[in-house]
Amino acid sequence: MLKEEILKPISRREHCHHQVFRVERKQKSRISSLISHLKQFRNSISKQRD
Repeated sequence: MLKEEILKPISRREHCHHQVFRVERKQKSRISSLISHLKQFRNSISKQRD
């Protein structure tokens, strides 16, 4: 009984942390894709200038 009481909040906190981590990873991937799009865009612009 006592063991369960101690373990429950820990597991809940771990779960929250896991969710936050997943969201952060999603945002990072979105940002990186945005950056790559920007680079391609700049490349195309510089090619048009030539």
